[in-house]
Amino acid sequence: MADMMAQIETIPETEEYQAMKDAMAELEQKLKDSGQKMSDTLKNDVLPLLEEKIKALSDSLRQQGQENKADDLEKDFGRLQDI
Repeated sequence: MADMMAQIETIPETEEYQAMKDAMAELEQKLKDSGQKMSDTLKNDVLPLLEEKIKALSDSLRQQGQENKADDLEKDFGRLQDI
């Protein structure tokens, strides 16, 4: 858990799109597989941090004209919030 938090905290705005998608896929699986306490921790501690990173990366992608990638990241994040 601590390793995942450290990875998320160090993702710079310019990190590659695929790295963010991979991190979200891993988090999605952990949310699905975790117990209630771990799920609450992920939702309350990890998701808000990830949301900040997603917003920054999405904004950067939109500025670069990559609307589809930004929309895709936001869609993936929405799935995490729904778990």
